[in-house]
Formats: sequence, C-alpha cells, structure tokens
Amino acid sequence: MNRPPSPPKRGRRAFTLVEVVLAIGIVAFCVVPLIGALSVAYQQGREAQEKTELALVFQSVEAVLRGSVGRGTNSFASLQASLPQTNYFAQGGQYLGTNLAVSGNTNLYRCVITTNALATTAHRSGVRVVVQYPAPSYQKSVTNQFSLFSYGTRW
Repeated sequence: MNRPPSPPKRGRRAFTLVEVVLAIGIVAFCVVPLIGALSVAYQQGREAQEKTELALVFQSVEAVLRGSVGRGTNSFASLQASLPQTNYFAQGGQYLGTNLAVSGNTNLYRCVITTNALATTAHRSGVRVVVQYPAPSYQKSVTNQFSLFSYGTRW
C-alpha cells in the first residue's frame, strides 16, 4: 500500500518565546506610566469638584446671611441675634435648614456661623463661616470671612 503524498510543508513561522516576552515588556513599560497619570488626574478632578461644591455652599451661605439680616437692621447686636448659628447645605449649595439630623447623607455640609471676635464699630459687619464636611464625621473644614455691609454703610 502506498501512502498518499503528504502536503507540501509551507514555511510556517511563529513567534518565539523571547519575542513574546519582549513585546509584553514593551507594552507594560508604556502602560504603567499611563495608569499613574490616570490616578493623578482622578485625584485632581476630585479636588476640583470639592472646591466647586465649597464655592457653591459659600455662595448659598452668603445668600442666607444677607436674607437673615434683612433691611433696617440698626445695630450690630440685632445683627448677631438674627444670624442662624448652624446651617446645613446639600450638594450644589442647596439650603436644607438649621436643624437637621444626619442620616447617612455624605453630601451634607454643616456651616457654623459666628461674628468676628474683633467686631467693633469699625468691623461690625464681619462674619466668620466654617464649613465642615463630609457628613456624618465632618473631618474636613474650610473657613471664610464675609462682610455683610460695604464700608461706610450706616445703619
């Protein structure tokens, strides 16, 4: 019995193990710095979002302060008495109120408002605002000063 002729051998060429390992090494060498850059970009994006949220909260705090003081305030003592001491704000600067029980909302900002310790006749419109976040532990805080009346305003 004669065997059928075997098909002609083509010049099969495959990658060697050295070539495969070298290719994987080159790809890894290029990808590792990209992963590091992504983590830095993510951190900076989070910080920028946090700063934007704080700016919105401070803007809302100022609006609440100006609304609570109102027109016709004629003494610094009445200004001090009219200020709500603690306010709560949600994400985006949405005003939530003065008495709020925290129930797991991590997008909550607590604002503690006090008048300046040096509130004399010359600096009678100064208000110190401390924004504490995130709820419920309030580990971070940012302080800002507000002047509710322009200098020279008589009341």
